[in-house]
Amino acid sequence: MRWIVRLIGALVAVVVLAVAALFLLPSERIARLAAEQFTAATGRALEIGGEVRPTLWPTLGVRTGPVVLANADWSQNGPMLTADSLSIGVRVMPLLSGAVEIEEVSAVGANVLLERRADGSGNWELLPPGEAAAADTTPQDTGAGGSLPPIVLDRGLLENASLRFIDHGAGSEIALTALNLEVALPAGGEARATGTGRFNGADLSIDAAIGNLSAFLGGGVQSVRLAAGLAGAEVRFDGRAGLQPVAVEGDSSVTVAALGPLMQALGQAAPALPGGLDRNIAASGRVTYTGQTGGLFLRGGAVTLGGNRMAVDLDLATAGRMKLTANLSGGALDLSAFTAGSGGSGGSGGGGASGWSRAPIDVSGLDALDAEVTLSLTTLDLGLLKMGPIDAKVTLDRARMVADIARAGAYGGTISGQAVVNGRNGLSLGGDISARGVALQPLLTDFADIDRLVGNADLRVKYLMAGNSLDALMRSMSGEAQASIGQGELLGLDLGGMIRNLDVGYRGEGAKTVFNAITASATIAGGVASNTDLNFDAPLLRATGSGTIDIGNQSVSYRIVPVALTGGNGITVPVIVEGPWSDVSVRPDLEAILNQNLAAEREAIEQQVRSQAEEALRRELGVDTSTTDGNVEQAVRDRVDQQADELRNQVGQQLLQNLGGLLGGGN
Repeated sequence: MRWIVRLIGALVAVVVLAVAALFLLPSERIARLAAEQFTAATGRALEIGGEVRPTLWPTLGVRTGPVVLANADWSQNGPMLTADSLSIGVRVMPLLSGAVEIEEVSAVGANVLLERRADGSGNWELLPPGEAAAADTTPQDTGAGGSLPPIVLDRGLLENASLRFIDHGAGSEIALTALNLEVALPAGGEARATGTGRFNGADLSIDAAIGNLSAFLGGGVQSVRLAAGLAGAEVRFDGRAGLQPVAVEGDSSVTVAALGPLMQALGQAAPALPGGLDRNIAASGRVTYTGQTGGLFLRGGAVTLGGNRMAVDLDLATAGRMKLTANLSGGALDLSAFTAGSGGSGGSGGGGASGWSRAPIDVSGLDALDAEVTLSLTTLDLGLLKMGPIDAKVTLDRARMVADIARAGAYGGTISGQAVVNGRNGLSLGGDISARGVALQPLLTDFADIDRLVGNADLRVKYLMAGNSLDALMRSMSGEAQASIGQGELLGLDLGGMIRNLDVGYRGEGAKTVFNAITASATIAGGVASNTDLNFDAPLLRATGSGTIDIGNQSVSYRIVPVALTGGNGITVPVIVEGPWSDVSVRPDLEAILNQNLAAEREAIEQQVRSQAEEALRRELGVDTSTTDGNVEQAVRDRVDQQADELRNQVGQQLLQNLGGLLGGGN
């Protein structure tokens, strides 16, 4: 702040010079001498145009016409200061004793240009030639008690002024226009500044107070109050602060009506926050900032975002890579807007023909800082998933975020496990999540718009996926899953009634199948879950199943083979479940049923032919199948063997008779 003191001193010297020359020199000469004195004190050329009019009593002062203050020699953007007129009044008696008590400083139509070079030096460093090199190593005389000599200003005015700041290192520029500012630095009292203006085209207001400005500029800690408004946002602070080293402590609050206009005024792009989360933002709490240790601390904080409110305690380490350590707790946190239209029913990225959203997912913000956040909420609504109560810990390390879920209530059950969001090289997701006792109907309705399966389940899913859109992520999913479901209902399908009535079109009242248990497992590859071991247990009914669930294309193709247990005989009516998630079709497998009927008819025909053949054999050949248990081939073979034996016996007897006749005739 040395440049402020030097500027005030130079202005006082101009006043004294102007008054001393009041009766000796014309106004033009006074202006030239005053400008030379200012240049000697600051190292900058000052041009004073028009008439210079000194005053003697009750205020020692001077009024000028147009004023132009030269910029630093390295700047190419014109003067540092121009003003239509400038006036300053100093009390005479305090000045004789060495105190500076300025009654009034007024500038009309002032235009101030502040610039910072890439090396950090600024054009506001007002030093005459030869003093610049020593300025950084020469201690500033702060007077007794470590404070600057008292500076008293009853009233300072800026009327219709403008301020332009150019940061050549950052490549940024801000503009403050239509500025009307009033400053008061009373002796021994609170310094205060109030004013209005336009900041980068947005409305600006400020009301600030410092306990003792001289002590504050000299490095002392002083009380500070601030209320500033910009583009519908307001910042308030009530506490204390110091400059050497920089330190701040006090109660603070921030309210933002809409984030877009504020970020535009600050020259920044507003983050895309859906569902009204970029409006009605508020934060409050006790803030402590220590420049020496590079830390920002918030205690007893409260944050409101789009109707969500949470209690917050946080530490932000700013030395080196920023790291945030925070505890967040609250009631209901609704973040469903972030996944609106990304699945489920009715959204642009939901089921049916539209599929998953192909909008790019930008996770570059994950690399902004490291973090360790503990979260405790009554409910958490993520749109695709509703949970609560929830206790979790989120760790962020160089764009890789890991969420460890110790306990999360969801859909009447509990969820635990770990989920990973890795943004180090594109986007990849992974996790190992277990759920116990979750209600399937609301779960599947939220995720896949399927409401036909009623029951509580134990689930486990291990998954890995990569891609820069929700569509790419779902199509790349790999992993495995297991499910065990207790008693429940399958709506829209009465398997038992279909089999009992032998009617492939049977639905029945209520159209549902009550079951005792369902178990299944699946492997996932390329966004498709494949299952071969479905086991369905229901009263008087058993079923197995196999098929695929195409997660990427949001469709299912599955075949269930139920067997009705009636009188010890199993009657089977296979069922096909297929189609997009938004319109799943459940129908009997007519081809399989037809094949079953054909097989029965073929068996009946074969039995009839076999019976007719046996009758013909018995009638024509005398074959009896009763001794061979109906085996026609064996009966025929036995009959042939019998006839062969009879023929051999007849031939043998004939040979013996012939041989006996020959022997008798020879005697």
